[in-house]
Amino acid sequence: RAHDFAETTSAGWFSRHDPAGAYFHGATMTVHPGYRGLGIARLFYDARKAMCRELALAGQVICGMLPGYARFKHAMSAEDYVRHVVAGLLHDPTLTVQLRNGFVFQSLVKDYFIDAPSDGWAALLVWENTA
Repeated sequence: RAHDFAETTSAGWFSRHDPAGAYFHGATMTVHPGYRGLGIARLFYDARKAMCRELALAGQVICGMLPGYARFKHAMSAEDYVRHVVAGLLHDPTLTVQLRNGFVFQSLVKDYFIDAPSDGWAALLVWENTA
C-alpha cells in the first residue's frame, strides 16, 4: 500500500509506533554537507543495525529521498534513474549511501515527500537482520 512521510511518521510525532513490530522504520537521517564523506552516515546505520540485532528485530525499512534525481528528471524516469543508481552507473547522495550500507532497493514510492526537485519520489529499501 502506498504511503507518505507524514502518514508514516504521524506528522513527525511517531504516535503510530508499534513496540511489537518486526521492523525498525528509519525516518530521517542527515549529515551536514561539510561533514559528508567522513563515514558518519555509516556510523549511524551501524548503530541502527546494532539496535536491530539487540532487539532481535527482522531488520529495517526506510524510504529515502532521491536528491540526485533533480539533475536527471528531464532526461529519464525515476524508475530509470534508480535502475542506474542501483547498477552503479550514477551516484545519488542518499540512495548510493543506503545501498553501500546493505540496504536492498524494493520499489519506488510516488509522492512520499513534498519535494519539487525529486518530484516527491522516494526509494523504499530494506535491510534484513541475518544475525
